Parts: sequence; C-alpha cells; structure tokens
Amino acid sequence: MIGLLSVVLEAVRLALRGVAALAAVRFAWQALRALRAEEVTAPPWVGPAPEVLVQLPVRDEEAVIERLLWAVCALDHPRASLCIQVVDSSRPAARAQTAALVEAARGEGAPVELLEREQPAGFKAGSLALGLTRSAAEYVAVFDADALPPPDFLARALPAFADPGVAYVQARWSFPGRDTSLLTRLQALVLDSLFLTAHPPGEASGFHGSGGILRRASLDAVGGWRPEALAEDLDLTVRLALAGWRGVQLRDLVVPCELPADMGAFRRQQRRWAFGAGQALRAHGRAVLGARLPLVRRAALLARLGRHALYPLLLINGLAVPFTTLCHVHTPLFYGVGVNLGLLAAVLGTLLLRVLVAEVHAGGRPRDALLTPALVPLVLGLTPTYTVAFLGGLLGARLPFERTPKGGLSEAGGLSWLVPVELCLALGFAAAAVLAVERGILLYGAFLACFSGGVAWVAVGSLRTAWRRGRG
Repeated sequence: MIGLLSVVLEAVRLALRGVAALAAVRFAWQALRALRAEEVTAPPWVGPAPEVLVQLPVRDEEAVIERLLWAVCALDHPRASLCIQVVDSSRPAARAQTAALVEAARGEGAPVELLEREQPAGFKAGSLALGLTRSAAEYVAVFDADALPPPDFLARALPAFADPGVAYVQARWSFPGRDTSLLTRLQALVLDSLFLTAHPPGEASGFHGSGGILRRASLDAVGGWRPEALAEDLDLTVRLALAGWRGVQLRDLVVPCELPADMGAFRRQQRRWAFGAGQALRAHGRAVLGARLPLVRRAALLARLGRHALYPLLLINGLAVPFTTLCHVHTPLFYGVGVNLGLLAAVLGTLLLRVLVAEVHAGGRPRDALLTPALVPLVLGLTPTYTVAFLGGLLGARLPFERTPKGGLSEAGGLSWLVPVELCLALGFAAAAVLAVERGILLYGAFLACFSGGVAWVAVGSLRTAWRRGRG
C-alpha cells in the first residue's frame, strides 16, 4: 500500500513540475508575442445601421442599475435600430426600483423594455435566453450590472462583423477601483494579462459574458444559451469554437467594470467560475477531443476547460509535502534544490514579464507588476475552493447561483463550510513549516509557510466579510 501511495505521489509531483515548465514557456511566449502586438482595427461600418439588442441581465442590483441603464441609453446608435432590454430576476423591492428607472428612461425617449422573472429558471443564461425570444435583432450586446460601456461602443465594435466568420466581438475590461486593496490590485493584474497577452493580437480568448457583442446567427446556429450552464460564457465560447466560429477582441475598446471588493465576494466569484469550468469540461470535453479542428486549437480549448484541474494536484502535493519531507515517506525520484528553485524562478520570472507587458499595454502603472509574487499565496489559498468547486462541476453536482455583490457591497451568500477546514490546514502547514526550517529544509519550509499564509488569508478574509455583513 505504501509503495502504491508513493508512486501516486510521485506522479503528482512529476505532473506539477511538468505543468510548471510548460507554464513558464507559455508565459514567455505570450509576453514576447504581446510586445510585437498592434491593435487590429476594422474599417467603419458601411450601410444602414444594423438592429442591435442590448441585454442587461440584473439581479438585486440596486447599487448600480441606475448608472448602467443611463450609460447604455447614451450609446451612439440610431434609436430605431436599438432595443435595450432589462431582464430582472430580483426580489420585489429591487424590481420596483428597476421598473421606476425603466419608466424614467422611456420618458427620455430611450428604447427600453423590462422583462421581469418572478420565478427564474436557470442562471444568467436563462435570463438571456428569455430575452432573445422577444427580439429578432441581428446583433446582441450583453453587459453585466457593473459595466459602463462608452457611448461609441457599438460604433467601434460592429465593423469587426464584416468578416462573416466572426461570432462575437469582445471589449477589454478596465477597473477604476483597482487600487482599493492588495486583493483588487492582484485581480486587475490577472485580468489585464488575460485580455492583453493570453491570445494573439485581435483574437479573443473567449466571450467573457459582459462587454461583448454576439452575432445572432452564430448564437442560433449552436443552439442558443444553455440555462443550466453556470459559466454561460465559457459554455458558449466552446460551442462556437466547435462549430468553426471565432471571436475578435478590440484591445483599445475598453469597458470599465468592478472587481469584487472583499475576499468573501472574490471567493464566491472564483468558486462559481471553477464550478462552471468543471461543468463545461464534463459537457464538452469529449467533443473537443474528437473535433475536426487544428491540434493547437483543440489543445487551447482543452487547456481552458481544464485549467482548474491543476488545483487538485496542487492540494494533494501540498498535503503530501509534510510526509515526504518530515516523515521520510519514500518517493522514487529526488529533484534537488536546483531543479525546484529553477522551476520556481522560471515561472515567477516569466509570469512577471507577462504581467509587466500587459500593464504597459493597459496604460497602467508598470510598477504594479512588482506585486506579481503576491499571486502565489493567493492562488495557494484558493486551492481548496478551486478543488472542491471544479470537481463538483465535473462530477455533476449542483451549485446554487450566488451573485457577486456590486457597488462595494458585502452581501449575499453564507460562509463557506470550507473555512474551518482551511483554518485547520493553515495551522497544520504552519507547524510543518516550522519543523522543516528547524531541520534545515528551507525550501520546503518556505513552500509550506506560503501555503499556510495563503490559506489563512482566504479563510480569515472570508470570516471578515461575514462579520461585516452580520454587523450591517
């Protein structure tokens, strides 16, 4: 039994080191490619203005619905060819506020309609699917409640659809509240890197659910929205790719958005995304493997679907380290300090380079890239959350929808049952780190200390969110 366990642990260790090496190569390639990137622009739209449906799926968004609605009403597009659709799944008090705002916008001549869902079926995709039954517009723009599209959004995005193979056009997100805390700064770094370095110039890494426009014909061709999909944007991106459609990202078209303001909100958002990724892998993994697409394209789709598969391996490895380093559990291979430090330096160095390039392109502050090492404890701290959520989605479990609070609020959703488990893990890793340092095993001591600090950061941050919500 011990021999089998050591083989399994060794396989996990090898897999993690292989992923680390591939990640370093990928980060370096993306950074170098982005350095040479130039903005892809399309010629102005020629001909009559197309019919556009703008969908605003909202749920208890009292803090931000007014600014969103007026921003969308200010879009520069002929009113005869524009329909703004608010699909409201809120509780009664919030629905009343939204209805009053819609009436006020109508009074100003805005082409706004309100669809109320008293008993919502499905998640956000359910709202979007319901709205599509009320419109035959050729293009569909989607904005979450925290988005603030610029007035020229449609004028700049629609010309990209001159290419008949383009299914969607995605704008880049910006984050006015990025300096609120270390947590928001780190979120902004990750998302800037996603939008600015993770894909070739002009090519979208996917439809991201907000700040984008869809060609209605492509949406209908793949069966529309699937209301059961928790990560409806990822689900649709994969189905469009399997059908041969592609997306365009306009790097210089920017839609300001909010970031989760505290650890509790951020944790719920990440849990939802990881669960949705597991769902999508379960639903589409086999189809991607057998698709008649170039090998590179299939690999990219599988990498996106399975990106959270890393975290169960990382958690297993973290739990095994105290036994393999302190309790002398035998492992077949010995990597040595040089290999481990080299891999760590390669991953951090190339990741820092990628973040730096993204921040330069974003017009932000390149010095923020110096915060990149702080992503390590944050990722380690979220490992239990990612593991449970991803495996739950992959195995067909059900997860109730929890919205991410907007407008700086800290509400919605109870305290995760993982928090007490995480506190125990943090204490255990801290104790193992002390023992490792006492025995002179400094590298693994540092790893265990980083794991302990990250898990404690997430757990204590979640407790603070729950405490503030309770006081409010």
